[in-house]
Amino acid sequence: MESAQGIVLAAALTLLAGLILGFILGKGRELARQNEERAAARDEASRILERARQEAESARKESELQGREEAFRLREDWEREEVRRREELERIERRLNARSDSLDRKSDELKKRDIAMETSKEELRGREELVETSRGDVRDALDLTKKKLGTVSGLSA
Repeated sequence: MESAQGIVLAAALTLLAGLILGFILGKGRELARQNEERAAARDEASRILERARQEAESARKESELQGREEAFRLREDWEREEVRRREELERIERRLNARSDSLDRKSDELKKRDIAMETSKEELRGREELVETSRGDVRDALDLTKKKLGTVSGLSA
C-alpha cells in the first residue's frame, strides 16, 4: 500500500506541481498579455496624441492662412477706399481750383471796371471843368455882348 500511497502521493504532488506550474505559467502569460495590451494602449495613445498634434498644427496653419487672407482682404479694401478718397479729394481740389480761377478772373474784371470807372470819372471831371470854363467864357461873352448892346443901344437912342 505504501507504494500505492507513494504513487498517489507522487501523482498528487505531480498534479499539485502541474497546477502550480500551470498557475505560474498562466499568470506569466496573463502578465505578458497585459503588458502587450498596455504597450498597444500606449502605442494607440501615442498615435492619438500625434494625430491630435497634427490636427492642431493643421488647424493652426489653417487659422494663420485665414488670418493672412483676411488681412490681405482688409488691406485691399483699405487701399480701394484710400484711392476713392484720394480721387474725391482731387476732384474737390480741381473744382476749388476752377472756382478760384473763376473768382480771380472776376476780380480782374472788376479791377479793370474800377480802373475804367476811375478813368471815366476823371474824364468827366475834366469835361465838367471844361464845361464850367466854357460857361464862364460864355457868361463873359454874354456880358460883353450885353455891354456892347447897351453901348450900341445907348448910342442909337
